[in-house]
Amino acid sequence: MKIGIQLSYDKDLFPKNKLYELYSSYVKFTPVAFTKKYKSVPWKESKHIKQLRTYNDNDSIFVSDRNWNSFSSGLARSKSFRNISIEQDASLFLPANQDITDHIQEGFVTGYIYHETYTYVQSQISETTLFREDIEQEILDSIKQTPYKLDMFNKKRFDILYNPGRQVLTATTWLMPAWKMWLGEPFFRLCPKEKILQFPHATRIEELPNGIVFVQLFDNIADPYTVENKFRQWKWQEWIDFDQILASEE
Repeated sequence: MKIGIQLSYDKDLFPKNKLYELYSSYVKFTPVAFTKKYKSVPWKESKHIKQLRTYNDNDSIFVSDRNWNSFSSGLARSKSFRNISIEQDASLFLPANQDITDHIQEGFVTGYIYHETYTYVQSQISETTLFREDIEQEILDSIKQTPYKLDMFNKKRFDILYNPGRQVLTATTWLMPAWKMWLGEPFFRLCPKEKILQFPHATRIEELPNGIVFVQLFDNIADPYTVENKFRQWKWQEWIDFDQILASEE
């Protein structure tokens, strides 16, 4: 099982040394490649660590090993927020809550911990992207009822609007019904804090001393595809109103 961590920050409030701080906190794999501005080169520890320490531009970066573990950062399509994504095997690292709250600061928008493979499958439009070796049958079965059309190559094109665990990009951050979620002040422009705190279907929900709202949607990250957990994901989408948020940006 792969664990996903997704963090979003206001780009103008993101310290230049923060990227290396996040890398050193979260990455437990040994990199073999470094990609910047779509150019990939073999990983060189001293050189690329220095680049992470001094990173202050808008080019996307991607650090990876041979087992699909990765650390990446870039500006979202709106150019208003910086996104950091970490994907690595659960055997290497399953973050505790404190591992996220340690990195909450001014400009923090959202933090998510999620089952990476499940979220990946739930968010893919084309079946041609669903041939990764690590996809469990239970996860593939989670899209058996997803409506689709056939493309010109006779391949399925899924309507992920009908997937409870889909991940979607807004102008402010990513939206997803993740196992654990930390929602910062900018997120409350999308959905008021008071409404979020009243959500009735979470395993745990609370406002932290710094004003961040923490939500644990269900108990076990390993089984997001159960009937009960998919129900909670649907209810979160409805409560936050994913579709209205997306429609307001069109």
